[in-house]
Amino acid sequence: MKHKLSALLLLMAAVCLLSGCKRNKHEPVDLTSIHTSKAAAETMASSIAKQEETTTASEETTTKAPSANAAQIASEIQSYHPGDQENITISYPIISNMKDSGNEEEVNKLLKENASAFYHSLGEDNIPDSMNIKCSVESLDRNRITAVYKGVYTPKGGSYPINVFYTNTVDLQQVKSLGINDYSDAYTMAGYLMSEDVEFYQVSEGLKNSLLAHRAAQTIEDYTNLLNEADFPLKTSDSGKEFPGSFSYLNQSTLYFSIPVPHELGDYAIVTIPIDGK
Repeated sequence: MKHKLSALLLLMAAVCLLSGCKRNKHEPVDLTSIHTSKAAAETMASSIAKQEETTTASEETTTKAPSANAAQIASEIQSYHPGDQENITISYPIISNMKDSGNEEEVNKLLKENASAFYHSLGEDNIPDSMNIKCSVESLDRNRITAVYKGVYTPKGGSYPINVFYTNTVDLQQVKSLGINDYSDAYTMAGYLMSEDVEFYQVSEGLKNSLLAHRAAQTIEDYTNLLNEADFPLKTSDSGKEFPGSFSYLNQSTLYFSIPVPHELGDYAIVTIPIDGK
């Protein structure tokens, strides 16, 4: 009985095996579920990739985006026409993005006041026939701004224009103008000016010789007194506030300062000297 049962079971297994092999060989296999699974997998992979990209972009944006406090201090040039006179133009800088808005307002007020100081120093009875003063910002950071003014003006009833040069360096934290004595001292600079090592800024050899000849008629005391009165703020005398005859500024460890010279030599000349550690 046991042998018959075992034989019967073996026969049934053989039939099932044969039947399965025939279907695998001749009947198509249903791939729908496989395709569905593959599409779902691809969709899921794409979704994961996009999520990773979004996360990465978000992280980069968070890392790279500057905060409001990190905004760079900036400047722009504006024009001023005293009394709405179109024949008189004075350019000056205004700054933005200072951390202290109160200081920023005071600095901009000081910059405009000093920019127009030369015009006002001429007096209401000597309003020039024309004036064009252009401003350039030589340097600007969180601590200082240096503005350089160059231009020409024709005096009231004058027959020719006169060259003008002045500068203004403002300490942004203390809201005050800086001068040559903040970088060196007047006597030392006067001594350099009178020495054989003196260098003039952007002059030809011929003009340099003429400037040296003019210098020979001056003394070290003359230039010391001139440089002691240089730069803003304006000095007050018995006749009121005097516009300085010399101006200076520091740029990339080089000190520039002006001296007055005759009109035929350009009205002013600029002296340069390296200043280490400034």
